[in-house]
Amino acid sequence: MLGELQLHPPAKPAALDAIERDLTFPLPGQYKAFLMYSNGAEGSISTNDLHLWFLEDLIDWNRKYQLDEKAPGLFAFGGNGGAEAYAFDTITLGLPIVMVPFIGMSRKAAIFVAPGFNSFLKMQAKTDFVERVYGG
Repeated sequence: MLGELQLHPPAKPAALDAIERDLTFPLPGQYKAFLMYSNGAEGSISTNDLHLWFLEDLIDWNRKYQLDEKAPGLFAFGGNGGAEAYAFDTITLGLPIVMVPFIGMSRKAAIFVAPGFNSFLKMQAKTDFVERVYGG
């Protein structure tokens, strides 16, 4: 299912504990399990580019893109290597994954992608992923 993603060594449990102390929400279990398998990744699944940020960079990238100000309640964990970020919707029950543009970023611009991290990866494996997200 992980296609041609370049995987990295696992995240250190202490780093995971440290970031969760800094967040106002718990990271989803499926995402934490992935981080314990590979701390970030980049490449493609099927025909879809995917860049999952290193655990240690999550807070810095969210600050850099000003998610707290531009899209309150969203917490980005990566992107498609282009114009969109992937984020957890921390306000919605279950922390679903949304896609939001880097330019014109706002909560209103967020598009639902998947209910959880594993289903997000499975959707990435579909060649018509973009059409599915945009309702095509």
